[in-house]
Amino acid sequence: MSQVIIKEKKKRTGLRPLVGLVLGAACLILGWFAAPSVILWLKDQNASFGRGMEESTLHLFIAGMIFLVLITIVGLIVAAATPKKAMNVKETDLTKERIQMMQAKEYEKKRQQKLNRQMRQEVQARTDTNRERFDDRRS
Repeated sequence: MSQVIIKEKKKRTGLRPLVGLVLGAACLILGWFAAPSVILWLKDQNASFGRGMEESTLHLFIAGMIFLVLITIVGLIVAAATPKKAMNVKETDLTKERIQMMQAKEYEKKRQQKLNRQMRQEVQARTDTNRERFDDRRS
C-alpha cells in the first residue's frame, strides 16, 4: 500500500483521436499514391514480380504494405514524442512501505508457525487417543 499520491493536471485530450484518424488517413492516401511507383521499382528489380496477379490486386496489396509501414513509423514517432508522467516518489515513503511489508511477512510467518504447532499437537493427541483405543481392543 503505497502512500505516494500523484497529482496531475487535467489535459485536453479531445483532439487526439481526431489527429490519429487524420494521420491514419494521410498514411493511407500516401500508400495509395506511392503504390504504382513502388510496383514499377519492384518490377525493375525482379522481372517475375507480380506475375499471376491482377494489376488492381497488386496495387491494393502494395498500398496496404506501404500503409502498414508508414503507420508503424508514425506510431513510433508519436510514442517517442508523447510526454511521460512524472513520478513523485519519496525515499522515506518507499522505506516505510518496505518496513511494513517486512513486518507483514514476519507476522504471517509467525502465524503460520503457530498454526503448524497447533496442528501437530492435534494430530499427536488424535494419534495418542487412537493408540489407547487400539491397545484397549487388543487386551
